[in-house]
Amino acid sequence: MARKQKRVFPLKGKLYKGAWEYEVTSSDRVFYVPDEDQRKVLVYYAGIHPKSAPFPP
Repeated sequence: MARKQKRVFPLKGKLYKGAWEYEVTSSDRVFYVPDEDQRKVLVYYAGIHPKSAPFPP
């Protein structure tokens, strides 16, 4: 969950609460929800950059 400028950042808005985005390459993204207490990550999208961010489950 460490922010890296232009690569890793939390998503904004009520619907994205707790969700983060990781820019793997200029066209590939990973969207995930971290759980620090359990030291786990729920990846809910990995692939080509979508036009709009997918909502977490």
